[in-house]
Amino acid sequence: MSAVGTTHAGVDRSKRIEPPPLPPEHGSWVMLYAPLLLALISNQIFVIGPALLIVMAATGLFLARNTTLLVMRGRRRPGIVFWLVIYYALFFTGAVPLFVYYRRINLLPIGFVAAALYWAHAKLYRPPSAKRLDRTIFGEFLGVAALTLTAPAARVAVIGRMDWTAGLLWISAILYFTSSIFTVKMMLSAAKHRDEIDRGARWRLGRNHLLYHVVLVMIIFSYGLTVGGTAGLFIVTAYLPLLIRAFSRWYTLSNRLPVLKRIGWTEAAYTAWFILFFTVGLLPHHVV
Repeated sequence: MSAVGTTHAGVDRSKRIEPPPLPPEHGSWVMLYAPLLLALISNQIFVIGPALLIVMAATGLFLARNTTLLVMRGRRRPGIVFWLVIYYALFFTGAVPLFVYYRRINLLPIGFVAAALYWAHAKLYRPPSAKRLDRTIFGEFLGVAALTLTAPAARVAVIGRMDWTAGLLWISAILYFTSSIFTVKMMLSAAKHRDEIDRGARWRLGRNHLLYHVVLVMIIFSYGLTVGGTAGLFIVTAYLPLLIRAFSRWYTLSNRLPVLKRIGWTEAAYTAWFILFFTVGLLPHHVV
């Protein structure tokens, strides 16, 4: 009797549908939705139908990709196939009307780029190797480039065509979120450093971080001067908290990690600042 009960319990356990698998990294959600929101609120026109559909398609594809990676990495859970079907259904519910009803064919090139980036990122993970190449700076850069494609996708979905602003939004978002890759890598390297971090150690540990942000400063100010006027000023201002954070954390680098929750809230505030000021700077300039 107990054996039968155990069998039934085992069957019930195997058929149980667990809560939906969601990406645990909060930063990936921000990288997905912040560029999308930036594109939607900076448009001169706004159409609610395509906007909602692109949100559905982007969310479904994002969740489906994460769940597919869990399956590839051998982390199958009860009901994971069910959720995978739900996520792809959400994606197609948003994507099909965009192509069939709204005829947003210009979204296809963005889809091909996203597929290529996701494929390249997935290829970097090669179990059972202990070295996770997808966690390198290059691997995480591919992830940022793929997630921030929501910016040009949202613009094309709303206005119905590809333009220079779509590319500008994508590049600007990539430059913004790549900063966090170098910052996190620097802090993790510093946390593993056993001795006191002197000037030489600070340079060795934060060299890539520092060089990236020096280049970023040159790009931002060059573009701000090219745009000129208040528009250029607002665009430069959009990056200022990020740049201040980057150089201050390099200068005060220590082998003690800051409170992660505090970092998360601070990064969210920086991103909100970026969206606000970049949008204000972009609207009067009206890049086409």
